[in-house]
Amino acid sequence: MADKRHRILVVDDLPDWRETLGGLLVDAGYDILVACSYASALRLLAANHFDLAVLDIRLDETDDGNTDGLDLAAEIKSRWAMRTSR
Repeated sequence: MADKRHRILVVDDLPDWRETLGGLLVDAGYDILVACSYASALRLLAANHFDLAVLDIRLDETDDGNTDGLDLAAEIKSRWAMRTSR
């Protein structure tokens, strides 16, 4: 039986954070895809199966009122939470 590597989606607007966290997770043996925005994360989610999503709460650090990460979490829950595993 083939070893199934878990796939993780990392979403953050800051390239250094995406690269650092993604690198650590790859080194730990996970398959990683990264997104820099709410919209790009939704595109990846629609086209791929993920075992976990790691989300930045604010996807625009320059806007203190930004809640895109929280909004994305709610969207993931409403659209994919009940989806069965492969």
